[in-house]
Amino acid sequence: MGRTRSFDDATLLTGTAHLFRRLGFAATSLKDLERETGLQAGSLYNAFGNKKSVFLRSLDAYHTGVVRYRILTYLEGVHPVKELTKFFRSTYEVEGIPNAGCLLTNTAAEIGADDPEIQGKVEEGFSILREAFALQVRRAQSQGLAPLDLAAETAASLTGRCKIVKAKSR
Repeated sequence: MGRTRSFDDATLLTGTAHLFRRLGFAATSLKDLERETGLQAGSLYNAFGNKKSVFLRSLDAYHTGVVRYRILTYLEGVHPVKELTKFFRSTYEVEGIPNAGCLLTNTAAEIGADDPEIQGKVEEGFSILREAFALQVRRAQSQGLAPLDLAAETAASLTGRCKIVKAKSR
C-alpha cells in the first residue's frame, strides 16, 4: 500500500505553471521542478508522470487559476468596454513582480505546433478567453456601446487569439 500524498495537487500545479511561465518548458529542469514543488523526482513523477505530463497538468491549473480567475475578476459584464480595457491593462500591471508574460502565449511561441497535445491545451486556454471576450462584446452591444453588426465571435478572435503556427526557418 502506497503512502498518502502530503501535498495538494492544485497548489503544487499552480506553482509549476508559474515556473514554466517564467522559464519555459525546455529550460525548466528536473531540479527546478524539485525546488518548486519540494518533492524529489521520484515522488513528482510518481504523482504526475514525466515532465510533459507535469506541464500538461500545469496548463490545466493555469486555465483555472489564472485564465478563468482573471475572467471572473475583470469581466463582470456591468461595464463591458471598461472591463475589457481593465482586463488587458492588468496583464501588464504586475506590481513588484517581474512579469513573465502569459503561459499560453509563451508556450505558443516556444513550442508552436510541434506538439499537438500541448498545442491542444494552449488552444483550450485561448478558447476560454475568446468565449469570455465574445460575451463581453455581446454585452457591450446590448448596452449600445458596440455596433450591432459587429460579429462578437470575430471581434473576440481578433483580440483573444494567438494562432499557433510553426515558425518558418530562414
